[in-house]
Amino acid sequence: MRCLRRLSLQYVEDLHHKTQLFINYFSIVEDLYKFKMTYRLCSTLLVYCLVSLYKFNVPL
Repeated sequence: MRCLRRLSLQYVEDLHHKTQLFINYFSIVEDLYKFKMTYRLCSTLLVYCLVSLYKFNVPL
């Protein structure tokens, strides 16, 4: 009985550790996604600004 309890405790700890790893992985993926979206937005804005400058012949 004691052995079974120890095994179940170990299993719960292992599960907790895996859950933490999973959560960390998702937070990293989420950060990368946010960074990618921010990068895309900034690049789009930059291109838009350059195109509008070119259209209106504004000297740089």
